[in-house]
Order: sequence, then C-alpha cells, then structure tokens
Amino acid sequence: MCLQGSRSERGLTGANGSYVGAGMLSAAVAGGVFASPPPASILAAILSLHNAGACGVLLIVKNYTGDRLNFGLAAEQARNCGVAVDVVIVAEDCAFDRPGKAGRRGLCGTVFVHKLAGAMAEEGSSLDQIVAKVTEVLKGTGTLGVSLSPCSVPGCLPSFDLPPGDMELGLENRGVLVARVMSGSFMTSLEMAGVSLTLMLANEETLRLFGPLSPVMREVLQMVCSTLLEKQEELNSLDRAAGDGDCGNTHAQAARAIQEWLQGHVVPGCPGRLLSVLAGLVQEKMGGSSGALYSLFLTAAAAHVTEGRSNAAAWAGAMHAGTQAMRRYGGAEPGDRTMLDALCPAADELTKLTTAPPGGQMLILQAAVQRATSGAESTRDLTARAGRASYIAAERLTRPDPGAVAVAAILRAVLESMERQKK
Repeated sequence: MCLQGSRSERGLTGANGSYVGAGMLSAAVAGGVFASPPPASILAAILSLHNAGACGVLLIVKNYTGDRLNFGLAAEQARNCGVAVDVVIVAEDCAFDRPGKAGRRGLCGTVFVHKLAGAMAEEGSSLDQIVAKVTEVLKGTGTLGVSLSPCSVPGCLPSFDLPPGDMELGLENRGVLVARVMSGSFMTSLEMAGVSLTLMLANEETLRLFGPLSPVMREVLQMVCSTLLEKQEELNSLDRAAGDGDCGNTHAQAARAIQEWLQGHVVPGCPGRLLSVLAGLVQEKMGGSSGALYSLFLTAAAAHVTEGRSNAAAWAGAMHAGTQAMRRYGGAEPGDRTMLDALCPAADELTKLTTAPPGGQMLILQAAVQRATSGAESTRDLTARAGRASYIAAERLTRPDPGAVAVAAILRAVLESMERQKK
C-alpha cells in the first residue's frame, strides 16, 4: 500500500488526498501550512494500513528536509513495530543546474509516482519491486515550474512581488517523441498562479502502468464465481452417481458468498490476506468436506503469498503448499478419484514458474489448466479409494469425479480471466 504526505503549502493537501483510491494511494497525511505532518500522524496512518492487511507500506515523500525527517522517523518507528516499510524520495525539480547538498525539490512528478506505485501494488507487486521501478523511473523524470503570481501564508504579506505582465518560457524543438500527454490541474496552488511541465522517460511497461486500472484479483474471482454457478447442475448430475447429488449446490453456495463479499468489500492488495478471507468464507458458507478441504488449501497457500511475496514463483509455492495440506489432512492421494487428480498435476506444472521467463508464464498456466482438465477426465477410469464414492460399486462410477471437474473449471476460469485482461 502507498502512503503520501506533505506540508499544506501550494495546495498540496487537496492534491494528495484526492489521489487516495483504488490503484493509487491508500492514504495521505497532511501537515499545517508550510509544515510537515508530525511523525505521530504518519505512524498512525502506517499502522492503520498494516492492520488492514497491507503486506508492506511505501512512503512517497517530496524532497524537503522536514518531510524527510518526519517520514524517516515514522518509518523507523513502524519498523520497530514489525511493519515492512520503505521510502521513496521524489526530487525531480529542474529549476537549478546545481541544486547543492539539499538536492532537487519534489514537485508534480510525485503524481506520476502515485500512479505507477499504486498500479503495481494493485497488481500484487512486492514492496521491493515497486521501489525498484519507481526509483528507475524517477531517474528520467524532471519538472520545470513557473510562478505567475506570489503566494502568502494566511495573515502575512506576499512572499515576493511580481509586476503585472506576460511571462514566456522559450522552448525549442528537440525531436523528442511524445508518447502520451496529460494536461490538467493535478497539483494546484494556494493563493498563487503557476504552471509546471513534467517530462518522464517511458518504456512500454511504464506506459501500461499509466493505463486504466485493471482490478486483476476482483475480475478473477468474479469469473470463478460465474463459472461455478453455470456448472451447478452439471456438478450435481455427476455427483448423483457417487454421492448425494449436491456437489454443484455446495460450490454454488461458496460462489454466492464470495459474490456477496465482493459487493461490500475492497479486495486486499495482499494476496495472502485475500486467500485467508476466502478460506473463512468457504469454511462458513460452503460446509461439508468440500468446504473444509478448500479452506485447508487456501489457508496453507496464504502463507506463501504474504509479506510482499506475490510473484509467479510465490504463487507456485502457494499452490504446492495447498495441495500438500489437502493430502496431509484429507488422507487422499492422486489416483484415488478425488479433486486431487486435477489439482496435483496442475500444481506440478506450475512449479515451472520458478524458472520461467516473464513471457513464458502464461504458457505454463495454460499447460497447468490442460493437465487439470485431463486429470479430471481420467477419474472416470479410476477406482475410488477416498470419500463417499469409495463406498459405491466401481461399475457404477463411469463418469468423471465432480470435485475434480470443479477444480478444473476453477483453474480454467482463472486462466480465461487473466487472458482477457492481457488483451
């Protein structure tokens, strides 16, 4: 989660607060006029985000001495409380050729940082990944600001005199390719007029992060829920030969519970926190052995995608941990005609994510879904050795196991959602 704060000068109070929202800032802290926010207020905001389930907190600080000191103190205090915190200093002012030891000031380029860091956090990037990306981008970012009128502290005279007249800033054509232009009142001023121009070197990945927010996890969950509701009767039909015919109903109950939760909650940016929430929902709303097994899987998996670990390798580890928990406590193994016959082949395939290049990750996910589908289909020829189906005569079990079919459908829904969002 991203936290930004500053003194309340030049209208910055409204600027930072207005960027709090999905895909941008999680919180903003304001100080008094020409004063940095106190460390106690900053620490309170950090702890609030931590208690809400943040894997880590990134402090975005403009390069002013008071801001650096107060945010630095709050960061150290938060670390002493066990919170993962990092700080990015924005210093992109181009007004001075030689800014001296104090460095360049932080200006409107901060808004770019809000967008980039917020988009990466929403996608599940780790704190280290976000800091590295923002630091890289800031090296190629510069702002030139021009005052068109003086400002004043309330109750005081203007800080300088500026005679009326036109002001012109001469620019030359340097042949720079402009990929995108954003013009507006992104960071306004108190009692003064001015303009600023911020330039940022951008590659394809940076421009993607500047695009509209794609709530990845929310859309994945919605697709999974829709799929389970569509397959309700198919799963019930498969279950009538081997159980009590309610496999589709129990999965539909879980899907409706998740849909209801999505309507009233913000999806946590920390994947581990999200999996823990889902574990509680299926345990309470799904019920039965299926609810317990899914809850076991999600709870064990959650530990592998916390504290900022949400990359492809971490998800592969989470999948493996979840399947191992189901095997350990459920007693079933691959080949016993259960959901593990779809889940385990997929988990094995996903272990390849630990060494795959970024471009090959989607191919591995596609292969994992195909192996899950094949595993589910293979259960029609297996002898049931676990669950209620193990009490049924083998000659009656001629159709695939409903639990395995449900798992394959869930994984395919995840894949289709991610493919759709990549387009």
